[in-house]
Amino acid sequence: MVADSQIFLLSNDGTHLDTVSNNLKLRFNVLAIYGTNLYAGTLDSGVWRRPLSELITSVRTNANPLPAGFSLSQNYPNPFNPSTRITYQLPVSSRVTLKVYDALGRLVEQLVDERESVGVHSVMFDASQLASGVYFYELEAGQYHDTKKLLLLK
Repeated sequence: MVADSQIFLLSNDGTHLDTVSNNLKLRFNVLAIYGTNLYAGTLDSGVWRRPLSELITSVRTNANPLPAGFSLSQNYPNPFNPSTRITYQLPVSSRVTLKVYDALGRLVEQLVDERESVGVHSVMFDASQLASGVYFYELEAGQYHDTKKLLLLK
């Protein structure tokens, strides 16, 4: 953050503000990170440099990294009554269809039929109007295709 010719560091999730530039009497036009340093430059007074190790106190890792590949997870819970969750992962944005079939191969319900973004997706399947038995769910996304079995017990 740059304000009034000083550089400040937000800490404690943005609740505390510390000054990290001491006695600077210039107006910053550019801030840049290069290598392991933060540079603050002006058109008329030169460049100020500070090691990032003095400014960065912690780094949070992404709790939801991007999927490495396509995958279709087993529904949960399984067996289920009357609803279950189906989860799948897409490493690239894709046209997705997710369909449920009965044991004879008849389409029971189409849960998804749209283009979806990269990431982990989850869909609830409500089978309250169906009879107990074995069903199959099929995911198609780009060239990826997978089918899994689910069991409805009432």
